[in-house]
Amino acid sequence: MSPYHHGDYKRLFPTGVLDMDPLFPTLCILDTSVPQNRQQCLLKASKEAKALASRNTCYNRKTGQDKKTACEEAKKRCQPITLTPSEVQYLGQLQITFGKYNGQSFKWLVENDVGYIKYLLDMHIKERRHHERKASPDEWVKDLLLRYVQLFPQVSCHLEINVDRAIYGQGRFRSFTFQEMWQWYSLHKSLQDDPQAGTDHERKMAKEAHCSVQHWLVMKVEDITTKSLKRFRQYILDKEKPPQDRDPPAAAASSSGSKGDGGWADDALLVEALTSFERQAAGEAVGRKKSPEKGSHPDLPQKPSTGYISPYAVSP
Repeated sequence: MSPYHHGDYKRLFPTGVLDMDPLFPTLCILDTSVPQNRQQCLLKASKEAKALASRNTCYNRKTGQDKKTACEEAKKRCQPITLTPSEVQYLGQLQITFGKYNGQSFKWLVENDVGYIKYLLDMHIKERRHHERKASPDEWVKDLLLRYVQLFPQVSCHLEINVDRAIYGQGRFRSFTFQEMWQWYSLHKSLQDDPQAGTDHERKMAKEAHCSVQHWLVMKVEDITTKSLKRFRQYILDKEKPPQDRDPPAAAASSSGSKGDGGWADDALLVEALTSFERQAAGEAVGRKKSPEKGSHPDLPQKPSTGYISPYAVSP
């Protein structure tokens, strides 16, 4: 998963930097109304990408270039803008050496076809798990593309290794991750079993999340029109399987230099998700939530002494 937490993202890309620096990609965001760290890029290829792919029928590979030389040339391409390019700046100038976008830069690819990036890197990571296989000449290119993509949560959230933090994108829960939807969906069942657990507000939210998830579970997969929601449906079905029947968790390629990213699943972001939900429900009746006990935090649900587990209690 991404080695960068959201605090790091803000440090690397302060407000306005992405708009001012021509070496940074212009991201095509699906829904700009959600918080920045909950945004995701469109998977659909741009018109420019489709036109290029239709013309580029002869996929000639660039040969004779190694990783070191490619990085040096990428840094030289940054010189009209800066003589000391950062990692994200020069990685964006590296070029694809194969396929329908042969010769295009990483930056261009992020701007024009995130769906292709997902396909390419999901396959690459899967192949890297088979250590007995023969490495391809383009493997280092895919490794560096993965490294570049990890710098942009809006893109990397689409990768299967990051499926927990994929964005649900529906209704009041449009800024919630797959993992958070699973937690609230599961919480509804727990609250039904224990009438004393949870606050009124938690019960309301868990019930609405449960209904939203159920909407997709009862549908036939062929009736769901978007790949993202088909993916979400399968994610919930996999979570409902007994632990011994689940597929092993995806792991990033060992050469990617990546670390686990708890930034999408920590308590602060779950509180943020709840806050977002509360803003969206601002016009509804207030006062249904029970008064917190003296000395308790007014914003966080209290954990009863029963078997109830709050969705804020996220396992690592």
